[in-house]
Amino acid sequence: MSVVYSAVPLLGRLSDKFGRDRSIAAGFVLQLVALLLISTVANLFGMIVAGILYMMGNALGSSTTLALAVERADPRRRGKAMATFSVAYPLSYGVGSFITGSAVELAGYTGMFLVLTAVQALGLAFALIKAADLRSQAK
Repeated sequence: MSVVYSAVPLLGRLSDKFGRDRSIAAGFVLQLVALLLISTVANLFGMIVAGILYMMGNALGSSTTLALAVERADPRRRGKAMATFSVAYPLSYGVGSFITGSAVELAGYTGMFLVLTAVQALGLAFALIKAADLRSQAK
């Protein structure tokens, strides 16, 4: 995990260069591909590739959404915006663990990966629908 977080600054620069909308969409696409791959591969190499793709998408998405949250915040309250994001982001891991654990219980591991793929697809669809808003200047 620490290797991925060392990539966050590099991936954050890509977000600055290519735009928030494209960066968020790319993060979702990387995670979608990884989840589809991990639900179909049966060897170590495939699992490693899926893991790398997933964590690259995660790092790209987290750095981009943090930058978006801070630049859209009231300049006098950016610390509060960053603190809110910093609390909400790890909280999503807890909620996600509940969802994935429930999915495993109901549908098995392959079903869980397919549920996560559907969640990522919804996120990608939302990002594409809101792409113009993500491109607009900070408020």
